[in-house]
Amino acid sequence: MINEIFYHAAEVSKQIVALNPPTQPTVAPYIDPGTGSLIIQMAIGMAVGGLVTLKVFWKRVTVFCKNLVDRSKRDEAHD
Repeated sequence: MINEIFYHAAEVSKQIVALNPPTQPTVAPYIDPGTGSLIIQMAIGMAVGGLVTLKVFWKRVTVFCKNLVDRSKRDEAHD
C-alpha cells in the first residue's frame, strides 16, 4: 500500500517536472573574494610549510653525514 503511494507520488512529480522545466539559465560557478583569499592563503601556507620541512630534513641529513665522516676519521685515527 505504502509502496504504491510512493510510486504514484514519484510518477506525478516526474510529470510535473516534465511539464514545467526550469526557465532560468544555469548560473556559472562563483567564488566570492573571501573564499578566494582563503584558498590563496592556504596555498601559500602549504608552500612555506613544505619549504620549512625540507630545510629541517636537509639539516638532519647533513648532520647525519657529517657524523658518519667524523666517525670514520676517528676510527682510522685509532687504528
